[in-house]
Formats: sequence, structure tokens, C-alpha cells
Amino acid sequence: MVAMLKNDKHNETDFSVKTGTNKPNTFALRNLAAVAAMLALVIVGILAMRADGIKVIRKDTFYSGYEGAEIVRSAQSYEEVESAVKEILGEGKTEGQSKPQGEKNPVQTGVSQTVTNSTKNESFDRLYEGYQYIVAVEKQTGSEIGENALYTASADVVSVQNSVDADIVKRDGDYLYIVTTGKNSETGSMTEQIKIVKSVPAEEMHGVSTVTLSVNEIAGAFRECIEIYVKDNILIAILAKKDFETEGETTAIFFDVSNPEFPVKIREHTQNGKYLFSSMNGNGFCLVTDKQITANKLVPEFDVNGTKTSLSAEEIFISVKDPEASYIFITVTDISAFEKPVGRLAILGSGKQLYCSESAITATREFASVEPDENGLYPSFTELYRFNISGASVSLAGSYVVEGSVSGGVSVNGETGYLTVVTVLSDSCNLCIFDENMGFVSGLVKIFPHKNIDDIRFIGENGYLSSGDETLIVDLSSAKSPKVAGTIQSKLFTGSLYEISESELLEINMNSDSTVKFRLFDVSNPGNPTVASEYTLESDCYTLSSLDVRSIMIVEREGIFAIPVVMNDKEKGTEISAYAVFDVSDGEIALAGICRHDESYVSDAAVRAAYNNSAIYTVSGKKIVAFSIGSFEKISDCKIR
Repeated sequence: MVAMLKNDKHNETDFSVKTGTNKPNTFALRNLAAVAAMLALVIVGILAMRADGIKVIRKDTFYSGYEGAEIVRSAQSYEEVESAVKEILGEGKTEGQSKPQGEKNPVQTGVSQTVTNSTKNESFDRLYEGYQYIVAVEKQTGSEIGENALYTASADVVSVQNSVDADIVKRDGDYLYIVTTGKNSETGSMTEQIKIVKSVPAEEMHGVSTVTLSVNEIAGAFRECIEIYVKDNILIAILAKKDFETEGETTAIFFDVSNPEFPVKIREHTQNGKYLFSSMNGNGFCLVTDKQITANKLVPEFDVNGTKTSLSAEEIFISVKDPEASYIFITVTDISAFEKPVGRLAILGSGKQLYCSESAITATREFASVEPDENGLYPSFTELYRFNISGASVSLAGSYVVEGSVSGGVSVNGETGYLTVVTVLSDSCNLCIFDENMGFVSGLVKIFPHKNIDDIRFIGENGYLSSGDETLIVDLSSAKSPKVAGTIQSKLFTGSLYEISESELLEINMNSDSTVKFRLFDVSNPGNPTVASEYTLESDCYTLSSLDVRSIMIVEREGIFAIPVVMNDKEKGTEISAYAVFDVSDGEIALAGICRHDESYVSDAAVRAAYNNSAIYTVSGKKIVAFSIGSFEKISDCKIR
């Protein structure tokens, strides 16, 4: 499930604090689309396909020259970091700067080494001239810079797909963990809490303990729990500090919940920067923040149980000639061995977009060439930096420059490690696949010509590229020889796609009147996909204005899925918060039943559901309700606030 946007105004009786809901029927949910492990990249219009892969048929001197340039390097001293920041800010280099020894060039390009340094630098400078002009224009148009900040830059897009996802509601064995709020009994101030509920057997559901995370007593400054994980008897709560300061900070608190009735706090980790995302890769908990460069904090630091650690110069990477003065700050903690050192790494000015998979983080940055192509257009380029996560370590794997704008995100296959990305050109799009070290593996060029890409999804071994009334299916089952498999004629395919099984995809689209239409696609033969079934909710049963991907429950082994809905009770003149459950076990979409969470709700709708031991549990900020999977009758409920 996905964390939702939070309202600035807190109301202890309103679950909108955690879900972004606000009656009558507006759910401001954060749409972080789940990125499946399969994707594709674009490699400019310089390649053509042959049976055994891509063959270069034309070399662009300018592009090849840039490929050979150094994109990112590891710093050798704090003086080098300071010099890079000043150069970024146009203040010149620091006097007496020590010259870096043994500079590393992690770029994996396969470009001939005959490219001279002067050619590299000339190409590099010309390329960045266009980008720096864009940044200068953005500055003049008035983005407000904080009083203590030298320059503010942040990652805009985050896409996450992990085997262990974060959310505000988690199930672990017989227990449910729910983020909510409460009151300090002595002061009356708001507190951030996690309620732990024993949910099995459903007839005896009851709360067993409450974890108090923070007490927010100062107006305008508070720490809010935005994500939680539960794995191997470890509960991790992530808190974002929200106040009027320019520099933010993010805290992860670890609890031993081997006995859920008596949780024990074992670790508190705080690091500089605003929260971007987190992930679990095996026992490695990865936390990523965006740290701004400030006058009094040049180097990122983190604090574990009161002990501060500043990053060494060697743990800082510098994006060459980057106009941004902020860090992407990554730490990795081994939850199976807290005594191990925290893995850490920071990238100075590494990009505006970030993507996370189970085992890698990819940063991308787009810019434009100052030289027109043969059509008089100024092509865009994108840098990609890949950082691999293994255990409690994180390291730069490699980087690459491609032509075009990244579309639909970057994905890493958890089994093979291949990274796939799609980029959009002026007249088509390209798809590229890279290995774990960002070495080029294969790709497709000039696919979907003369189309404007609306949406991209990567599910299973297929990629789905949508444009208007047509969706292209790309078969990625062989990384060395991807191929266009087939086309779906569909105007609504830009909605959300979910994997029901290896051969079935569910599409959920919201209509303008808040009703919902479902379609079930049979993709067992990608070359001939078909619409197996369609279903539209009745007008008196609508969903909330925005569906969060993690509010949708899919139970593949039972052949069911469920979504949160609101139903009108015309006789009573009230609205009912519920979950609608659908059966797709026979290849047809059929309404199986309704789990009526609240017969007359005001502002606390159910926005999460879980399945366990033949029961469905619906969750809102005030209570949990258990239902029978067969009759969908209420079994029990449990108040959590």
C-alpha cells in the first residue's frame, strides 16, 4: 500500500490525518504508481535492430563525445566537496584545493577510448550550456530560496516497488499494525501512535498495545509517522519532521515486537533531509532523504541513539558540472545485526527524479542539447546513475547517458538485476536494458512512431505503452532480445493496471462521476490480447475521488479483489463506507459481496483492507471491522481510537 498526502490541519477524529481524506468525497491520495520489476530505456535514434541485438549504424559525434565524459566521481577530500558546491553556485573554486588523486570513472559506455579529453570536455560543456540556461530561467521566475539555504533542489518523482512495502497499515501473522493519532492524557496534545491489534481469531479481535512515537506540543512543528514496516519481529516507524525550518530531517524508530503486547524500542536513527522514500531489501532497510546544502551544514550526517556520524569525503559522490546544490542521502541498516556499521552514501546534485527497486536506486536528470538535430529540434538527454544495495552496503554501480526523456520510470528486475527504461523522442520512443553495472544489454528503437505516450506499465514479463486509443505490448521475457508482441485497442488503458495472475491484468478506471469501470485482460498470448470481462459499478456505489494503489486488496489464491467504496442509503439519507469485493476466479468480473464498514460515516472512511485466515479486515482511523469471506457478514469490530 502507499502512504497518502497529509492535511496540514490535524483533527484527532478524522482519519484524513493519515489518508488525506476529507468529506464529502475527496480523497487526496498520493499517487505513487507501483513500478514492477521490468522496464526499458531509450538510446537515441542512433541504433537499429538485428536478430541478435542492436547494431550501431550511425554515430553522432556530439553524443558519443559526451558518452565518454565523466558523469559522476567520488570525492577525495572535503575541500573538493566545498569546491564543487562553490563552482555549482558560480562562486569559483576554493583556493588551495587539493587535487584529487586517482579519479574514478564509473561510466559504463562501451565507447571507444580514442575520444580525447578535450573532445569530452568540449562536448560536456556544450551540453550543459543548455541546461544551465533552463536553471537560470527557473531561478528568475521566482522560486523562493530559504534564508539559510544556498540553493534548493529536490527529487520530484519517486516510484517504489518492493517485496516488503511500507504503509500506514501492516499485517504480520495474527496482528495488524495501524498508524493513528491520540491524545496525551496529561497535556491533551496530539500524539503519533501505532495501535497493535490481535486479529486472529476474528471473533476475538482486540487491541494488545499502543506504541507512542512522538508528542507534538509546539504549534507548527511536529513529527508525523508517514510509513511503517514490519519484518522478522522488527517494527520500523518513519517520522518526518514538519516545521518552518529550511532543513528537514527524517527519523526511523525500530521496535522489537517479538512480543506484540510489549513492544521494546531498540534504535532511533535520524538523518538530514526531507523524506523521499524507503525500502526493504532482505534485511537491509534503506532510507533516502533530500538534504539541502546550507551555510552551516555542508556535509550530510546521521544520528543513531544519540551518536552523530558525518560522512567522509570518500562517501560523497559529485555529479560533474551539476547546477544543483543538494544531496540525495542514502543509508542502509541491517535489521538482523544492528551492531554492523550503517551503510551510507550521498550524491551531490545527482538528479531531479529518483526510482527505487528492491536492490537498486536510480537517479535521473534530463537536460537539452544546445545544438539542433537535422530537423532543427533541440534533443533532450537523460543521465542515469545506478546505486546497488546489498545487505547493509550501498555503492555506485555505474552511469549512462541516453537521448530522450525518461517515461514511466526506471525498473530493476529483482531476479536478474537488469534495469529497463523507456525514453521518449520527438517522433517515437526507445527501450533499453542494462546489466547490474549499467552495461548496455539490448533494446528496441523507434517503436510506437508518431505517438504521444500517455502511460507505461511494466507487469510480469511485459511492458505496456499506452497512447490514446492504443496500447503496445513489449515482450521482455528475454532481456537480450526484447520484442514488440502485440497491441490492445483501448481508449481507457491509461488507468491503473494490476496483476491478477500471470496471464490476467485488471484495469481500474474512474469515470468523471466517480463511478468505476473494471476490465479484465487476458494476456496469456501477448501477441493476441483480449478483453475477457468488463464491469461498471452502479451509480449509487462510487469510489473516492482518487484511488491509492495500496487501498486495493488483491488475493490471488482466492481469485478476488476489493476496493473502498461509498454507498448511498437513500432511505436514511446517509452514506455507507464499505469495501466492494469482486470474484475473478472464472475469468469473469462479478460482484461477490459488500463489506459494510460504517453504516453512517462522517469523515472516517475505510481506506485499507487485509485478508487473513478466511476473513477480510477493513480499516479506518477509528476502528477495524472483520467480515466472513463467504457471507461478507460482520464478525467483530475493534476500536483503535
